[in-house]
Amino acid sequence: MSNRRTLFKLSPLVACASMFFAQHAAAHGYLSEPPSRNLLCSSHAGKAQNFNCGQVTWEPQSVEGKQGFPQAGAPDGQIASGGISQFSELNAQSVDRWKINDIKQGAHNFKWVFTAPHKTKDFKYYLTKQGWNPNAKLTRDQFDLTPFCTIDAHGKKADAIGAHNCTIPTDRTGHHVMLATWHVADTSNMWYNVADLNIKSDGGTVDPVEPVKPEWSTVGSIAPTMDLNVGDTVTNRVFKSSGEVPSMKTTVTIGTAEQGERNMWSMLLAKEINRAQSASLLAGIERDGVIEPALGKNDVYAKSGSGVVRTETTIEQKPEVGIDEGFSITSNSEFKIQNGKATAKFFVKLNHQKDTNVAVKVYDATNSLVGSKSLKMQTQGDVSVDIANAKAGAHTAVATSQIDGGTLKQETVTFKLVGEPTGGESGGDGAKCHADWKKGTAYKTDGKVQHKGRIYQARWWTRGEMPGDPATTGPDYSGKVWRDLGACSK
Repeated sequence: MSNRRTLFKLSPLVACASMFFAQHAAAHGYLSEPPSRNLLCSSHAGKAQNFNCGQVTWEPQSVEGKQGFPQAGAPDGQIASGGISQFSELNAQSVDRWKINDIKQGAHNFKWVFTAPHKTKDFKYYLTKQGWNPNAKLTRDQFDLTPFCTIDAHGKKADAIGAHNCTIPTDRTGHHVMLATWHVADTSNMWYNVADLNIKSDGGTVDPVEPVKPEWSTVGSIAPTMDLNVGDTVTNRVFKSSGEVPSMKTTVTIGTAEQGERNMWSMLLAKEINRAQSASLLAGIERDGVIEPALGKNDVYAKSGSGVVRTETTIEQKPEVGIDEGFSITSNSEFKIQNGKATAKFFVKLNHQKDTNVAVKVYDATNSLVGSKSLKMQTQGDVSVDIANAKAGAHTAVATSQIDGGTLKQETVTFKLVGEPTGGESGGDGAKCHADWKKGTAYKTDGKVQHKGRIYQARWWTRGEMPGDPATTGPDYSGKVWRDLGACSK
């Protein structure tokens, strides 16, 4: 039976992906409509639809490079990452690397989500040229460097501008990359967001026939998240509204190192789904109405009437014989609070020599999380956890270790924090005083000021934003520029 099927109309992609938690204290913003490449790498807009994205998975709001595009700014080949090395995965460019979203020619309201709405000069939107090469890196030669849309902000904060009324030009059709730049007025930086688009004529669907009901629709994906070893298995699990359907499960066992390469096993599983389940399921990439398996990420489609509502991909790694996956953690019994902060230091010793994911979380006497640290480790090493707003008393450190594909192990150790109370910079009588805040003065990151008897610390560069105001002052991860350090002592 042929694995080729005509796809008349596709429903939106539902991707199954792992979620991780992390936040960036000095968060900023990302393009949300149409969704940017970096946003679809994260779970900020639902389940992730781009995979193997690296650090941007947890920081879609932080693609912040130098100003000056197109004359300066992010170098060619690094435009999608804004020239920032930790987001280099965004620079990968091929016809099937990223989730591509349909959009019609004509008028649109582009939208951003801001977690730190800087004062703004303008937003500009660029499109790749008609006939660009989607399998070549993104360079200035690939783009029309005259923006098709410019939104002048005249120094307003970014969230005060509203939606951006822009018009997709009629001389662009098919697969294109849109670059959106956010030119801020209060730093020397610029945000770079790219969106992967399939531009359709304003007249509607490009399909020659519009069926009454779609024949195939996406119900999941096969995301190549890691390389596998010989003996590992990867399985596509199928679910209807009543629950899992074991008879529709498809499993592939890795037989060679070549088969275990992440982009290869995903294609092998797609082929096996098509061989065993083609009456109800197909897996692959849809191009020009045809679904075929491909290297890298493959989508899973269910036939209308099959009752399938979603699929999941699970990996089971063959355990290594003789590996003791356990570990130990030790620490001093006490750590001192200084200037309202403390650092707890631990010694972790693994019972093996494999690369291991180690995480340590610290909880205070009320079981509130007050600090954490995650890292890769081999054999043994020190782990230091910083504790802001430290309070004297008993604390608990919960440590976990896990080899990729191995068993999660956990150990716990207790200790005490001793010394001055939270907020002190000069002992228990309160924070020492600093210069008074002045509206016209610019303050750098971590700069401290006094205002109305309290001390405040800037999380990023600021000027004219009054400390103590609820709109500008808040706890960590609030997206507000000022941190309240407590009362000032004379």
